[in-house]
Amino acid sequence: MNTRTQQLTYGAMITALFGMLLLLNRQTGGFMEEMLVYVFPIPMAAYTAKFGGRPGLPVLASMSLIAFLCGTFTSVFYAISQACVGAVLGTRLFHKKDLTRTLLLVMLLSALSSILTTIVLASLFGYDLKAEMLEFQNMMTKMAEQTGMVIPEDFFSTQALMRLFIISALFMGAVQGYIVYVLSLLVLRRLCYPVPQPKPLSAYQPPAWSGWLGLAGLIIYQVTFVNPLENEILQSVLQTVGLLGYLYLICFGFIAVLQLFRTLMPNHRKLAVIPAFLFLMMFSLPVMILGVFYITGHLKRLMDQAGGGPGGGPGGT
Repeated sequence: MNTRTQQLTYGAMITALFGMLLLLNRQTGGFMEEMLVYVFPIPMAAYTAKFGGRPGLPVLASMSLIAFLCGTFTSVFYAISQACVGAVLGTRLFHKKDLTRTLLLVMLLSALSSILTTIVLASLFGYDLKAEMLEFQNMMTKMAEQTGMVIPEDFFSTQALMRLFIISALFMGAVQGYIVYVLSLLVLRRLCYPVPQPKPLSAYQPPAWSGWLGLAGLIIYQVTFVNPLENEILQSVLQTVGLLGYLYLICFGFIAVLQLFRTLMPNHRKLAVIPAFLFLMMFSLPVMILGVFYITGHLKRLMDQAGGGPGGGPGGT
């Protein structure tokens, strides 16, 4: 069988499988939608990992058409966005790109997909996010008054709650991307695809400039939180950028702390996650500072010399 025929038959099979998942979700009244979100990328990832990204474009277009014909109103957006994520993942596997960077890219795309689909669905259904945030603000203010808690005036402002909503959607999307990545690799290995073993996330060294950029975002967040700007749009943009820097430093700071505890507990490396998590909860600011030094490479070199090594960090499958 020639390559062209293989592409056509395999693409038809993959598209049919994708349509079957959509019909299954529709027949169950959307009951399985939350679970199928993690499965939607796998068919497209399998095709592009075998044939590459360019032959996968017609298959992606076919899947998008099937989604509009067989999917529910809400599943259309999830299915198409996750199929695109699967296409990117499979294409990088086809070209044998670095798996750690592939993981980060899939997490980023899933996070953007999460926030975009949330905003799109909210606008299509007439769901007023600002009114919902205002209602939540009133509820939390009343609760604080009843319990006698003293909170900052702008802590439960509509803008602050909206920023937290966006950040939480981005964070949950990133977690979803990680699950999609791990699940896709497991399925592809079971299908005998030549997928290499991924390196742990601790072995990845991000650009040093990103650490200083994250620190700048953290400083901007603290400054604008203490002294809010009069321009609400600029305040929201700076606060969102600052929160992204906060999350970025927290993630790599936790990896640094985990590596340090694993160095101190060589005989109980798997249990090191417990004190590392407690340290994160109690001393978030020192963890972020450690994250800066870890990203810039200084702390990572010291830990590698001390025996922490890259082999025990999170992110492997």
